[in-house]
Amino acid sequence: MAFTFLLGGAKSGKSNLALQIAKYHVNNYGMSVKFIATAVAKDEEMLAKIIRHQQERPQTFTTVEESVDLADVLRRSKDEFVIIDCITLWVFNLLERDLKNSDVLDIAKEVAMIARESSFEAVIISNEVGSGIVPADKYTRRYRDLLGNVNQIMTYSARKSYFVVAGKLLPLLDIDMAYSNDNG
Repeated sequence: MAFTFLLGGAKSGKSNLALQIAKYHVNNYGMSVKFIATAVAKDEEMLAKIIRHQQERPQTFTTVEESVDLADVLRRSKDEFVIIDCITLWVFNLLERDLKNSDVLDIAKEVAMIARESSFEAVIISNEVGSGIVPADKYTRRYRDLLGNVNQIMTYSARKSYFVVAGKLLPLLDIDMAYSNDNG
């Protein structure tokens, strides 16, 4: 099959839209839903956010908490609708394992390939963090740049990619699509 990639800022509505897409597949195709959560509760605020997200999901969804090995979970996914929420935290989790940038990019390519060539439909969510100010420290700049590269891998591998703003979808087009209707 293929996957849809939802990219946007924090609180832009990405997770809610992914849930709506999943419910559509449940209602129209009778698919079960696997929700892959990448967050790790390292403080009270993150724990509260995780609990809030769990409460928003239908109880019929199967939740798999996997902060690092997305490829393994995806390989075991069959005939279901998969949501990965989110790549943003997943990349951070990989960096905490002291991986080189090239290793993270290789893993991201593997995850994108598995999702693209799988037997299931999926929505993969990530944050766009490169539109803000330039971070003051080198670790945060490294994370921002690496996440931007991983997001590019996902958009190029996805069947459809959208930028999410205020709960609305803006399609992201490849250069050939953007200029295919150009008369000049």
